[in-house]
Amino acid sequence: MASPRMSKKNNKSVQELQNELENLQSKYENLIEKVRILEYKEYLLSIILNNIPQAVYLKDKNGVYTGASKSLAKKFGLSDPDHLIGSGDSSFYSEEYSNDIHRKENQTIKSGKPIIDFETEETWLDGTKTYAINSLIPLFNKESEINSILGISSDITKQKETEFALQNNINFLEVLINTLPTPIYYKDTSGCYQGCNEAFVELVGIERQELIGRNASDIFPKELAEFFAEKDKELFNSNVVQQFDVSIPVKDNSFYDAICYQASFLNYDGSIVGLVGGLVDIQDRKVAEEKLAAYMDELQRTNYNKDRFFSIIAHDLKNPFITLLGYTEALMEDYNEMNAQEHIEYLTQIRNTSKNSYQLLENLLQWSRSQSGKLQIEQVNFYINEVVDEVLSLTTSSSDSKKIRVSKDINSELTVYADKDMVKTILRNLITNAIKFTSESGRIIISGEAKNNFVEISVEDNGIGIDESDMNNLFNIENFRSKAGTNNETGTGLGLILCNEFVQKNNGNIKVESKPGEGSRFTFSLPCNP
Repeated sequence: MASPRMSKKNNKSVQELQNELENLQSKYENLIEKVRILEYKEYLLSIILNNIPQAVYLKDKNGVYTGASKSLAKKFGLSDPDHLIGSGDSSFYSEEYSNDIHRKENQTIKSGKPIIDFETEETWLDGTKTYAINSLIPLFNKESEINSILGISSDITKQKETEFALQNNINFLEVLINTLPTPIYYKDTSGCYQGCNEAFVELVGIERQELIGRNASDIFPKELAEFFAEKDKELFNSNVVQQFDVSIPVKDNSFYDAICYQASFLNYDGSIVGLVGGLVDIQDRKVAEEKLAAYMDELQRTNYNKDRFFSIIAHDLKNPFITLLGYTEALMEDYNEMNAQEHIEYLTQIRNTSKNSYQLLENLLQWSRSQSGKLQIEQVNFYINEVVDEVLSLTTSSSDSKKIRVSKDINSELTVYADKDMVKTILRNLITNAIKFTSESGRIIISGEAKNNFVEISVEDNGIGIDESDMNNLFNIENFRSKAGTNNETGTGLGLILCNEFVQKNNGNIKVESKPGEGSRFTFSLPCNP
């Protein structure tokens, strides 16, 4: 039997153990609660990352993805954000763009400060471009060291396309207004000039920058200025088109007698924000009529060129859609006999062809809008090899469908000085025609070399060739005719005519060598430098 002293000591030890057990139980329960809270936060974070429209991601200090939102995975064509982990931007974007982003991330890491809302032009591996607003935020560990970066990206491609289209329209209107011989001006509701065209500058003898912000009393004699002010007031009160005679003194002490037309223009909310005015010289009506007739002729030529251009659009898009129809019909007819791999191959071809056709249509439509009314040449120096590759990416599906071997022999450093969009159209038409008139399992060779300050690019095939009687009419719009390809492909017949016009507009020449049954070789030259 234990002594009372010993028994007391043992009872105290048991109590202490019980207290410690209760304390551990409390800590365990607190820990479980914290785990639950963390699990819930993790659940909320996953809900956010799976539903937030912005592309959100985490990267380590080396620029490797360690986490991503579902929207970013979708942007990269991935079904699961986890598939992105371990990858870098170079797996999706061009080297130049990947390096730019990496520099931004390094800047954030070195400074320890976020970079908020900077705009980027994202260039993908296939050459396409998108636009985004990005933010980079450094993340710190417990030791206050940066161990990762949080990135947030919002796609603004549609917004940028709208801005580009708006800017193109503004540029077009500015060119149009400056081209008109009629002096045109516009004022705000206080009567101050806000802009004008070159004809009005020449009339009043004041540069456009000096004119902006002035009113009529700063430019014209007092009586004439008061007359304009009264007419402006009448216009803003009535909101109708005005027409009145005016005699304006000019720098050679003569007068410019004209009919003035003025009309108010409204803001988006319907409020009047100013007026637009135009002056028509009534002393020289005959000259004006002659000029008007010339403009009508120009307009007719423009419409004629526009009609031909849209015919070319149909011509250039037809072959990809024939390919699409072929693949879809094959899938519909032989779907059950195909295995999964064949399904994927067919669907991949359909996707690629659709994507290329869509990109081609977008480029052509944007180009046509920028050229509305008159074809303007924007000549720059560029690598012809890159443009050939871009065009070949659009024609691959057509050549593959006929098992045609397409090869290229062009120095990557070879440059030309020309309008890039026009050169794309030239190459696209020549390569498409080569595919069209080459039999299955044939070959096409695209080559280029520098000769006497010019670059000669050739598209050669071993197709059916061209009869001598037809060669004289290849570039003649009055005698052109379309001819079916080796697989009964059809076209508008305007492609080569357009090639000839575009080559000439870029100070080059185009020629053709061909023998029936042996093939054809089209060669066009472009200057190397301005």
